[in-house]
Amino acid sequence: MTPVHYRGGAPALQDLLGGHVPASVNPVSEVLEVAKAGAIRILAVTGAKRSPFLPDVPTFKEQGYNVVVETLTGVWLPAHAPDDIVSALSTAMREASQSKAMVEALAKFGIEPAFQTPAEFSETIKSEIARWAPVVKASGFVAVD
Repeated sequence: MTPVHYRGGAPALQDLLGGHVPASVNPVSEVLEVAKAGAIRILAVTGAKRSPFLPDVPTFKEQGYNVVVETLTGVWLPAHAPDDIVSALSTAMREASQSKAMVEALAKFGIEPAFQTPAEFSETIKSEIARWAPVVKASGFVAVD
């Protein structure tokens, strides 16, 4: 297959639906409704476990491919934000992520909330950077200012 680079999931999904590309990789949140409508067939999810929104769709790992890629979404503050602000925001985010209203609202988009403390999220980011740095380096990618 020839990779086709898009400026986002929506244009890639449009081309998939239009028959211009044979396959696409998109977050569950972008394809859940069109999959439920039968317009596309989801072959695998990239997470470490099956999506609760697509319980019949296997992971790549289950199919024998060493692929685990999960989306990270977080709230970012300036590096030297005061501790009391960080703590208050963290508490509010934890409470929101566990509220029935938020869980139900996010589920409509195929998103499963998961809360991490600021320290845990920082470790996750460091781990992901270490994991992907060799891939980026091997690709020859160079950031441009």
